[in-house]
Amino acid sequence: APTPVHVPTPVPGQRASVASSRVHAFYYGWYGAPTYRRASGDEQPWMHWNHEVIADWRDKHPPDVPHKYTPPEEIGSTFYPALGPYSSSDPAVIHQHMQQLQYAGIGVIVVSWYPPEFSDEQLAGMPGYAHNNTSRLMDIAAQYRICVCFHIEPYENRSALSVAHDAQLIQERWGQHPALFRWEGPRGLRPMHYVYDSYHTPVQEWAQVLAEDGANSIRGSAHDAYFIGLFVDNKDGDLVKRGGFDGLYTYFAATGFTTGSTLKEWPRIHRLCNMHNAVFIPSIGPGYDDSRVRPWNAANTRARQDGAYYDNMWQHALELRPSLEFVSITSFNEWHEGTQIERAVEHTSSSTGHVYADYAPRSEDFYLERTSMWAERFEAQRSE
Repeated sequence: APTPVHVPTPVPGQRASVASSRVHAFYYGWYGAPTYRRASGDEQPWMHWNHEVIADWRDKHPPDVPHKYTPPEEIGSTFYPALGPYSSSDPAVIHQHMQQLQYAGIGVIVVSWYPPEFSDEQLAGMPGYAHNNTSRLMDIAAQYRICVCFHIEPYENRSALSVAHDAQLIQERWGQHPALFRWEGPRGLRPMHYVYDSYHTPVQEWAQVLAEDGANSIRGSAHDAYFIGLFVDNKDGDLVKRGGFDGLYTYFAATGFTTGSTLKEWPRIHRLCNMHNAVFIPSIGPGYDDSRVRPWNAANTRARQDGAYYDNMWQHALELRPSLEFVSITSFNEWHEGTQIERAVEHTSSSTGHVYADYAPRSEDFYLERTSMWAERFEAQRSE
């Protein structure tokens, strides 16, 4: 068990003195809403708030047509956003998000990203939506001195070589952008890319691209970067041992769901990374509840416990000091899985009477304030 950490009560409205570039938050720009009119003048369709109810993978006879939610009253989330079901394309929304991130002391967002010809399953038929929002997002982030990393998502036929091409595309498109996060690490000043579900690709294939002596190595090239792989279970240690990855992150906010999200395993994973000159980036979350989109997944629900769950994950991360370089937060706005720290409000659906969860008895700023407090503590411990 970690050494007890005194948790002071945040002062309502307190702000972090400065956003920390060592505190990263996973950010999703995949939402759409007809409240936002596109440049063409037509209304944007609902996107992601109308998430379908995902069939249980164990169900041998899933429904032919899955149920989809009907925003704005019925959305695919246990919580309801203070901004209402918004569009990720809307500059006014992005400005408000940056203000919330700054308030929370978060200096880097890790933006869910697909190459322009792809999208996630909920946006089938709308390839490139998140990609096309990236420049606008980065332009506004720069105004708040918030930086952007890319979270390279799985897509059809993704391979180590295609990820290398993704890194090249990102460098060519945004390599000189002031909002692109760059870390002065062992490879010098380079961008950082998180690679979700990196285990889908064999380690030896990654090594061809990420190892110094790989047949298609990008090391030392213009689009070289720090690549952070997902640690799900013990075999994923091979990503830094033999695959050429520069670090590991754990992503999942449900403690115990994976080996990587099991808090007692963090010191061991941290030591493994240190042995291979890699960074360990534990992922901290306020809770987990995807019951609106995966009603069969109740075993993985993690109650927020009035902030105690979040505090406990932060506490375990801070026990890895002083050599912990970064922490990541799952998430700023993954509303479907109930991991968001973005402002949420009380809401009752006028169409069905469904009552959404909120942060009561705490304010809608509660998790932003909590994050600010822990981010300051993390920075203070690094400078001790």
